[in-house]
Amino acid sequence: MTIRRPLSNFICATSSFLCIIMLLFWGRSYLVYEHVGTAVLSGPASIVASFRGQIYLERHSHWIYSGGWQWFGDIANYRYPAIAGADEPSCTWHRFLGFGVGSGTIYYDFAISGSRRTRPYTVTDNFGAVVIPYWAVVALLL
Repeated sequence: MTIRRPLSNFICATSSFLCIIMLLFWGRSYLVYEHVGTAVLSGPASIVASFRGQIYLERHSHWIYSGGWQWFGDIANYRYPAIAGADEPSCTWHRFLGFGVGSGTIYYDFAISGSRRTRPYTVTDNFGAVVIPYWAVVALLL
């Protein structure tokens, strides 16, 4: 008995299992926005997000939320883009058949409350993102 048959069976079983998992995540992406990633507060962040049938691989230069590893999920709200600021004029997107590449700069305006007065300041976040549709991942696994 050669090792080819058990190895082939293992690869087929693993691919089938991953295909089923991706189908479940695909369906869930229309109901829930989710992301997992690692970030340094007021520093860089790497995020993988799932939303509207697509997987977003993002890199941010300035993360304004919590630091460390995090998972975030919320009910899908179709009025907002998956990536914060992606609809701003300073952002460029190229899309084709659900695939996409985007980059740009997001400007966040804040106010710090001090003991005497409130000081406004702006945070600049340069980001880059790649978008992969779930259908492409499922087709690859089939």
